[in-house]
Amino acid sequence: RNVLFASTVAERLRSDETHTANPLRDPAPCFANPTPTCLLLEGFESAKAIGDTRFRDWAMGDVAVARAAAGLTEEVYRTVGLIDDPRLIVAALRDAAVAWAEGGQIANAREMMDGMPEPMFAAEILAAIATARAREGDAASVGQILGELLAVANSGQNTSATIMLIAALAPKLHAANATDAANHLLQVALDSAHDATIS
Repeated sequence: RNVLFASTVAERLRSDETHTANPLRDPAPCFANPTPTCLLLEGFESAKAIGDTRFRDWAMGDVAVARAAAGLTEEVYRTVGLIDDPRLIVAALRDAAVAWAEGGQIANAREMMDGMPEPMFAAEILAAIATARAREGDAASVGQILGELLAVANSGQNTSATIMLIAALAPKLHAANATDAANHLLQVALDSAHDATIS
């Protein structure tokens, strides 16, 4: 909680939004002629109306990710700003950042990492960024990002989580024709598993 709210991201989470759904809204026109914009807005307002805080937090997280996938920025922060549980705030930030990276919005994804107190969540964002760069054919950036990813993941001192992350990322890099990077990651995973077994 302290790391999150001491970050620059926390400033953007402070919102003038309320937890009260707009009672004057009429969803009928949106449902009659749906667009991504109106559906996302309706989802946001509907999530506000959920009475149980836990379920509302989860719903807001889903809406934030959908808004990120739609390429929105401030709307994502406004949505996450209505989540009460700091753990779910961090999870929503990670998931939104991954959606941004997958959509090519790398700057937004990197900015989201500032308030990420969980190293493996930050590593997951970097994995999504590496995959996006690999799809663009930017081999130099992929190598640099993977170095950053491994440093961040290792700082969490969770070998099994690091191995699982690498195992999931390697096939994505291979599919994006970043074969050398994928093979390097697999070797790192094998070495880590070997070292963990000896320990």
